[in-house]
Amino acid sequence: MSDLAQRFQAALAHQLAGRIKEAEGGYRDLLRSHPGHVDSLQLLGLVLAARGNLVEAADLTERAIEIGGDNPAILNNLGEIRRQQN
Repeated sequence: MSDLAQRFQAALAHQLAGRIKEAEGGYRDLLRSHPGHVDSLQLLGLVLAARGNLVEAADLTERAIEIGGDNPAILNNLGEIRRQQN
């Protein structure tokens, strides 16, 4: 497994275990070296939305869509973030 994949899996494991602060740090760290990593962008968006940071969550999710295309799951996440903003 590559370093990128290991770092992503570690951040995802933190998120799934409810360690949101650690997940956020892991995704942010990964995005510093791989700013176009679509899964990290969209999952960090979900983490931030859960913490109430809806503006940054929407921005990151929109970037994930711009880079990764019209993935239905990511589009749904953006819709949910937008719903929470209203």
